[in-house]
Amino acid sequence: LHSIYIMKLAHYLGILKLLEFFGLNEIMNFSSTAQWLFSEICKNLSGVCEFFISMFSDKHPDFDNSDRYGPFFAHYPSGTSIKQAMHMMQLSTQENYTEFRWNEDDPVVAYDFYKFPKNIPVAILGGTDDMLVDVQDTRWLKDIMENIGVLKLYKEYSKFGHLTFLLPKKVLEPYYDILMFFKQH
Repeated sequence: LHSIYIMKLAHYLGILKLLEFFGLNEIMNFSSTAQWLFSEICKNLSGVCEFFISMFSDKHPDFDNSDRYGPFFAHYPSGTSIKQAMHMMQLSTQENYTEFRWNEDDPVVAYDFYKFPKNIPVAILGGTDDMLVDVQDTRWLKDIMENIGVLKLYKEYSKFGHLTFLLPKKVLEPYYDILMFFKQH
């Protein structure tokens, strides 16, 4: 994985293992206080909100509908499991997509994409400026899905970040593309 944030996370594997040792299975899990705080910051200090979004999600938050940040973050389901974070860290050190390893001594097993069901059409929409899902990774996944014969739509959108797909300033091309995909499949 090429996301700069996932690569940075790889340095904190020991902390995740410590959290897991103490029985914590989630990080950044739901907190009404945190969601209220994000909502208020984005409503009242939009510049601060846009700064953080440009740091962690979108290089060009000016394509996003900043008026929707507050309601979005007030209802956003947050958090992830420790296992998911550990798997992302493991993947950041591998050339291929690998299965989760419970212990560092376990062998690295490449995921067999040919097990993927052939009757499920796949669409991949990617942003060239997405900081959470790097465009190199979407291109890599595109190649794999093409090779196994399930990719029906692949499109990259210039200057789109992660939130641009969810909170665009106006209805944009990706919505039309995905609606046409569903209509065809």
